[in-house]
Amino acid sequence: MKKKLIIAAIVIAIIVGVMLYMHYTPFWVNLTTVVSFGVGAVVGWVAHMVYNKYFRKEK
Repeated sequence: MKKKLIIAAIVIAIIVGVMLYMHYTPFWVNLTTVVSFGVGAVVGWVAHMVYNKYFRKEK
């Protein structure tokens, strides 16, 4: 029960932090942040696929 409460508190803190960040920064900063996050997620996914295909050692 205590572990779920700690995880819920962390999630709520992150959500509140993101909302405050988006409220106090200009629109172009928010747009840049969202685009950077999206590009980073796509590049990370592609890198993961390339790693699994070419570099992963099979047992």
